[in-house]
Amino acid sequence: MPLAQRASSGTGSAHAGGGALTVNGYSESWLRKGFPWVYPTEVTGGAAAPGAVVRLRSAAGEVLGTAVADDGWIAARRFRIEDGPIDAGLLRARVERALALRMRVLPPDTTAWRLVHGENDDLPGIRVDVWGAHVVVSLDSPSLVGLLDPLCDAVSEALAPLVGTVASFHLAHRPDPRETAARSWSRAPGLLRGTDPGEIEVRE
Repeated sequence: MPLAQRASSGTGSAHAGGGALTVNGYSESWLRKGFPWVYPTEVTGGAAAPGAVVRLRSAAGEVLGTAVADDGWIAARRFRIEDGPIDAGLLRARVERALALRMRVLPPDTTAWRLVHGENDDLPGIRVDVWGAHVVVSLDSPSLVGLLDPLCDAVSEALAPLVGTVASFHLAHRPDPRETAARSWSRAPGLLRGTDPGEIEVRE
């Protein structure tokens, strides 16, 4: 089957440090319950460029987590419930935890499976599918492009005992149908690393 969906390319913002976003009481209550998103109407203070890492704060100034800012139908995706970086170490820990969960149920002869399933693995907006020795990373938003390189590194390390060297990484754009405006991307969909094998045969 084809390894990556084809979509239009474009340019976008780079992943960079940001400031803080203050949220209203409604958002605060949901964040305290573990909800990973902040919507634009819930932001009462602060501003950040898409892709910037921001602290989320309550009206009283309490830290509600660390997120990646966006300018679409979601204003921020929270990656941590506490203050701290969204860096290679965090991505590696999340990928390793996701892999450990899959290894508990994955039949040994299966070569097509999902390693990371977005919010369910505390990596909101990110999906990682394994096709033998090839990997497809699907992003919901261009604001997450800045995480691609450390994410691919983390996946390579995690999969090494299973597949050896990952033969290729591919990027797929997965914009949410609730987005009403066209988004620009700094990385086009398609081959990210390695050699594109075209079509491969896998066991699911």
